[in-house]
Amino acid sequence: MLSSAFNGPPSLPSLPPSLPSTGIYDYGFEKPSAIQQRAVLPIIKGYDIIAQSQSGTGKTAVFSMGILQRLDTTSNDTQVRLFLALYLYL
Repeated sequence: MLSSAFNGPPSLPSLPPSLPSTGIYDYGFEKPSAIQQRAVLPIIKGYDIIAQSQSGTGKTAVFSMGILQRLDTTSNDTQVRLFLALYLYL
């Protein structure tokens, strides 16, 4: 039987104290793609968006970053519902 209780977010490893954190740049992000530049502010402001761009342009990253920015870490309530559609053209 699965438990529906949420026990908080998992612990994440921290950077060594000698390294200053530079946010997402620590994970290899250098410059936002066009889709990221256009989509991140509407997501952070809470708007529903539909984004379409080529594979590998950072759509998943921008959705994730925007959503994480809006989360209230003190709440155990559902805060985000995400629907991703994948269309394959053969």
